[in-house]
Amino acid sequence: MLLKRQPRLLLVPLAVISAAVAFLLLRRTPLPRERHTNVVIILIDALRRDHVGVYGYSRDTTPNIDRFAGESLVFENAISPSSWTCPSIASLFSMLYPTVHGLTGLTPEGYENGTNALDDNLVTFAEILSENGYATGAFVASPCICRDLQFDQGFEVFDPIGSEAKPRADEVNRKAVAWIEDNRDRPFFAYLHYMDVHGPYEPPEPYETHFKSGQARLMSKADVSRLGYLSAGRENDNWDLNYYLDRYDGEIRYLDQEFGQLIEALKRRELFDNSLIVVTSDHGEAFFEHGFCDHGMTLYNEEISIPLIVKLPSTISRTGKAGGYANLLDLSFSILEFLGCQPPYEVDGIDILDHSSETAGNGRRMFSEEMAEKFKGPPKVVMLEGEMKFHYQPHTGEVCEIYNVLNDPGESNNLVDTLRRRAETGREILDRRMRQQMRKRRSLGLEGHSTEIRDSEKYDKLKALGYIQ
Repeated sequence: MLLKRQPRLLLVPLAVISAAVAFLLLRRTPLPRERHTNVVIILIDALRRDHVGVYGYSRDTTPNIDRFAGESLVFENAISPSSWTCPSIASLFSMLYPTVHGLTGLTPEGYENGTNALDDNLVTFAEILSENGYATGAFVASPCICRDLQFDQGFEVFDPIGSEAKPRADEVNRKAVAWIEDNRDRPFFAYLHYMDVHGPYEPPEPYETHFKSGQARLMSKADVSRLGYLSAGRENDNWDLNYYLDRYDGEIRYLDQEFGQLIEALKRRELFDNSLIVVTSDHGEAFFEHGFCDHGMTLYNEEISIPLIVKLPSTISRTGKAGGYANLLDLSFSILEFLGCQPPYEVDGIDILDHSSETAGNGRRMFSEEMAEKFKGPPKVVMLEGEMKFHYQPHTGEVCEIYNVLNDPGESNNLVDTLRRRAETGREILDRRMRQQMRKRRSLGLEGHSTEIRDSEKYDKLKALGYIQ
């Protein structure tokens, strides 16, 4: 239910109470012809788009995903709403940008004394499906996506999988498939969050040695000092950046094998054709393209460009490439639209499935945000408008970088000095948007919510994965 904490009701603005009433009415509205469509979202943590075969990668990292893409919509310009996990998944679940939903930070101080959580005034994607008769199950290998931060809202089953920092995909599959088998007689929503591709990179054999680069790409001492948690196996790297890229790709190839096993399990149970199945990621991964490794540090393409592949039920003949901009918060909203459901208040996403494959998301502005204070550097926002990308710093109110990402996808030629008028126009748009987002946040009653996480085991997992310094 939306109003999960009744004592807070009197403190909620009228707009939220109206939204709650709309939500209660929504649950009594029967679903249209697609009501029996199952939904499976497969989230591959830290998978950057340009390391996936269907997006043009030269290595054979994803043969199973590539075959799946052949019968799906492939979004060529999808970006994440943030460059690290918590705010991106909060956007996927809430259909709002981080500046609105507010789950933006996770710091050592916050971890011990109170950190952002997914506010229970929000109505999540899983809650809406649950209220419409769906079985809802989450099988999550990421310690960030946890009950402590209230990511379990709307899930009948929320399984954090195992005790390791990075439970393997085969274990995620085993639990998810068992749950799907138990719930196959009703429409279901299964959320699978794989962690294998996230660092540190330790692919199991034979994938640990599946890819071998030729010539070394030597790192400097400064580069090595910034490897952080990625440096598992430093005794073997020989100062070679390709050592880490090989292992990263090995993790992807292992994950792809397990993805293939999951798809086969759905087909054996005759659940594949009538399911809407998504493959995507929450962010990418940097390998010193702009002086950083890891993710969450910047909003350059290597950290926010993600795969987004959507297979519709077999009754819907819609495949091919979609060239417009798309975002994770569009994805969840679009699935609700497809099923005939509506969020109880205005969200930030658009319906990217209701366009032709050539025009989905064209002509819109797209944003990505990293708003954590004292965690991943100063807050930052980027805006994509046509072929141009604006890097904006909220704390100074300045557009400091502009790139033509059509001609310069690597963002190596900063045009801000030659496009001063364009920079000023972009700054005005972004300033105005920040004020609008803050008003939307207040209108939804999201004035700030925190929780304490004092589980020492979770602390150790987060530290191993680089979330606690």
